[in-house]
Amino acid sequence: MKKNIKALISALTASAILACSSVPAYADRVKTVDGLLYRYSDSGESKGVYTGWVKKGADRYYYKNGKMLKRCWLTVKGKKTYYLRKNGKMAVGTIKSGGKYYTFDEKGRLDEYGGDTGGAASDTSMSERGITTKGTAITADEIKELVEREKVNIASFIRLETPGAGDINISLVGYSHLQTDDNTISLDFVTLPVFSDNKIIGDVTLFRYDGEIHYTPAAGGTGWAVKTKMFSENPDKEITFVYCGQYMELMIAPDDTIYKMWDGETPLDDVSDRYAKYATEYNTFSFTKIIADKNYVTVPANVSNITLR
Repeated sequence: MKKNIKALISALTASAILACSSVPAYADRVKTVDGLLYRYSDSGESKGVYTGWVKKGADRYYYKNGKMLKRCWLTVKGKKTYYLRKNGKMAVGTIKSGGKYYTFDEKGRLDEYGGDTGGAASDTSMSERGITTKGTAITADEIKELVEREKVNIASFIRLETPGAGDINISLVGYSHLQTDDNTISLDFVTLPVFSDNKIIGDVTLFRYDGEIHYTPAAGGTGWAVKTKMFSENPDKEITFVYCGQYMELMIAPDDTIYKMWDGETPLDDVSDRYAKYATEYNTFSFTKIIADKNYVTVPANVSNITLR
């Protein structure tokens, strides 16, 4: 009887979360079937696809009709209240969305629920700056699945181009580039940094083509030394990545310093407020945070699938 009462209370609380401002409730009997999250009774009877909060370790996620919500706001009483990151995790602390910073309390609540808006990275939104997105975003789950499957191949290629590299770490968090010629961001084109001994030595680009996700690793040359220098000079800061032409990859620090991965002229030299103009949630990256959060896959130095003859 006590278990049934507990299950009933949990269900009622979860279903009412969007209609009130109470603390999020969490599913205690859920299971993923064919890509959808279902709720079950104590006796194992299916109650249909699940809508509500789920807690995984210290993190919280929100599901709607069995699917995890990602990169979107969750509203209560018509007001922005929670933000779900691109991996679905409920935001806590300060994040950047639509060119502005928002601060959430330890329960993920904004504004009257305990948070408050922070300083603006830009006075205008993406749409007002003429920045648009295209393509179908590569999800965090897709990134993890591909990297786990291909990590030895990726690491082996990187080692061939950078002899002497030790353990290879492949980031599970990537960024898309903003194309300055038309101010678009291709969400189906994501770059994952690859680093060793806390130095970026290469990257692997994922791209969606004909419904499949393909990957291309790259390493060697002086370009990645520029990236390492940039992050060492801007600890704990998000860096904006843009493309200015086919062979001009730029990285812009919050103080508007431009780092050029390759030699050549850039059309952005005379533009003020470059970071505010081009920074979005899709093309920024914090190398320090990836290391701190251990959001990467490691391939030990002695692991390789390449036989040299």
